[in-house]
Order: sequence, then structure tokens, then C-alpha cells
Amino acid sequence: MPLSLYEVTVPTFLHTLKALSAFLEKGRLHASSNEAGLIESRLIGDMGNLAFQIQRLSDSAKGLAVRCGKAEPVILTDNETTFPELQARIQKTVDILEKLDPKCMDGMENEVISFKAGAGEKRFTGTTYVQHFVIPNFYFHVSIALRVVQSSGKRYRSVQKTFCFENVLRVRLNRIESLDTRLTSDLRNNMRMKRGKSECAERFYGLIADDEREDEDLSIDDIESSIQNEVALLGKKDTIKLFTPVFLNIQCVLFFKTEPSIDPVDFVHRICEEIVLKPGVRRMRYVNRLTPVTMIAKASEKGLEEVGKKVLGEYFQLAGEASQQVEEKGNLDRTRYSYAIRPSIRNHTTLKRDAVIKQVASLVGEEHKVDLANPDKVIIVEIYQTVCGMSVVGNDWETLKRFNLAGLYQISGKNGDATPKPAKTDEAQSVGPRARSETTDNLT
Repeated sequence: MPLSLYEVTVPTFLHTLKALSAFLEKGRLHASSNEAGLIESRLIGDMGNLAFQIQRLSDSAKGLAVRCGKAEPVILTDNETTFPELQARIQKTVDILEKLDPKCMDGMENEVISFKAGAGEKRFTGTTYVQHFVIPNFYFHVSIALRVVQSSGKRYRSVQKTFCFENVLRVRLNRIESLDTRLTSDLRNNMRMKRGKSECAERFYGLIADDEREDEDLSIDDIESSIQNEVALLGKKDTIKLFTPVFLNIQCVLFFKTEPSIDPVDFVHRICEEIVLKPGVRRMRYVNRLTPVTMIAKASEKGLEEVGKKVLGEYFQLAGEASQQVEEKGNLDRTRYSYAIRPSIRNHTTLKRDAVIKQVASLVGEEHKVDLANPDKVIIVEIYQTVCGMSVVGNDWETLKRFNLAGLYQISGKNGDATPKPAKTDEAQSVGPRARSETTDNLT
């Protein structure tokens, strides 16, 4: 006797959902200090996060119960943002399936099932609906959810150590075309880029990293030798580490923590100025954009406030800060700075753009005015996955193509004169009494 539609779906779905619930709890315990980060995690940038995967597999099981099992439609709102809420979503799905009668799907094999999906309509028989839609979708999202939790272990062990630290350099690489040679290309780009940054550090600050001397004798195509070289360097206590990689698992975007004597804002500004002053000389062929980050912390309202008070206090009179405190800090010029806020949010859904602008603006004293056309200072806010960072740059940020090296080199190559024209400022609209929302270009 052939298996019924119920037998090939519901029992295994129930088993899988209960196993997923237990696995999810283990992931929560492992990432106890960064639960929100795990929920926001995703395998790649354009894929849904962990919460999205749970919601979609739940919808697949619920759809089966309603369309084939004749269960009453149940509305499950996709608003889960915590582990208890995700566990509750799984349990609601289990409850729906457990209420089904084992014979509820008998005779549905050839019944027509149709429903709207996106802008179109999907039509199946009961059998093809189960075989071609429900089962593939359910297990796809289950496997992605498991993989997200499983692959987060290394990431969280690394990222948890970064909260909260200062002096970070975000590097946007040119996109890698060949998937087959990605490992080799990543290694090659990383090593060449590392040398390029260290050469700049030597020119600007007179700093020489011991590990860079070691790399000069290393073939960039010899992966095994490069690994052995890195292991050997770990035992050198006196090695100067000018740039320490920070792993955030974002394609073509790298983060480096700079040595304390290297200010990332000044460092990136000098690199861009050098391109302007020396047209035709291209020192960094693999870097698209450099973004300095003075301080980074968790991507939360509390983390954003912590970073804001630390970074903005060096340039602006903070809200509620007395004038006497400003004089004691010895930077009277900062009371006159106008500003614009330029946020960039990638692979993150908790903090919204307008809310970020409002919160950052609320930290700046009323003595400072918003000027989107010609600000004295530009406040850069970078939010990636589970981290947020901030820096304050000068009024030539737009002129220097927002530190887009590829854009500066392009101007240099066309005319032999790298002096860029001032970029058009963004249109603005009001977002509260003192903060205004700017529409920024893609900063990647």
C-alpha cells in the first residue's frame, strides 16, 4: 500500500521541527553574549537571516496543513526577533501539525491546489504540491537555518572579542570573478593589499612591521607556505602588527584593526590625498574603497550610543555638556562645527536608517547645526551584521569621492590630473527638530 501524503510529510516534519528546536537552543547557549547577532546571521549577504529561515519553514508546514490537511487558516506574523519568540513560532507549527488527523489528506493526491506567490499564481495537484513545493522548501530552509547556527561558532568566538575596540579600517575589495580560484585570489589579494597598507604606513608614519619583511620572501601562490609563515610569526613576541584582520564573514569586504599609533581617519585621508597629488601612480590595485572607523561596538541602540559619545565627543559639544567642560577639553573650535550624518547599513535589519540618524543627532549639542550642502564635519556611521562603527571625517570627504580609491584612480587615468570635482550633495528631508535624513549613495 503506497504511503499517503500525510505519512510522507507530517511525521518527519514533526521530528525535524523538534530536533531544530533543540539545536536552536544549543546555538543560543553558545552565543549567549550575542543572541541578537546569531538571529541576524545569514550565510551570504543577500540571503535571509536565521529568523527568516525559521519563518519560511514554518510557513511551508502550515501551508501543507491548510491546503492539503484542511486545517483552519492560522495567521503567524513574521515579527520574531528573539530566541523565545522563534521557539514559540516552532511550537505553534508543531501544534498545527499534531492536530491533523492521519487521514485528513486522503484523496487529495489529484485535487487542484492554487495560490498566489509573488506577482503570479502557482497551480499544483496535491501530489506535486507536496513533492515539488512543500518538501523542497521546508527542508531547504531547515538546512539553511542549521547551517547558519553551525557556522556561527567560529564567527562569534572571534567577533565577541571585538566589542568594543577602536581604530578599524574597512576595506572594500574589487569583486572576485572566478569562483574556482576564490581561495587563491583571496589569499593573493589579502597579501598584496597588506603590503600596500604597510608601505603607506611606512611612508606616512615611519612604521615598519616585522611580519611584512617575512612576507617579501614568500610566494603569493604558495598557500601551504603562507600558512606555515603565519604560524611561525605567532611565536614572535616582538613582531609589530600594524594591521590585524577582524573576521566578519562579508564577501569582498575586509576589516583590519590598526596599530594604536595609526589613526584610521588620518591614514585613509593621506592615501586619498596622495592619489590626488600623484596622478598616474596606482599603489592599490585590489582595493575599491577604504572606510575609516574610529570605534566599533555591538549593533544596538546601546552600542550606537556608546560609540557616538566616544567618537563625537572629540569633535562636537555633546548634548547636555556644559561649555566649561568643552573648555577643559581644550578644543574650542568644535563648538562651531556644522555636520551631516551619512549612515550605511548592510546585512542588518534591527537598526533602521532614520532611527540611526535621529539617535546620532540627539547626541550632538544644539550649538552645532546640520548642513547637508557644505558641512564642516561628516559623521560616518557603518553598520554591518552585528557591529556598528563610527568616524568623523573632514569636509573634503565628498571631494575625495567618499574615499573611493577606484573613483580617484579613474579620474587620474583620464586626465593625468586626479583633482576630483566636488560631488553633488544628497537631497534631504526633515527627520525631527534637529536631525535630517540624507539619501546616501551605496557606500560599498
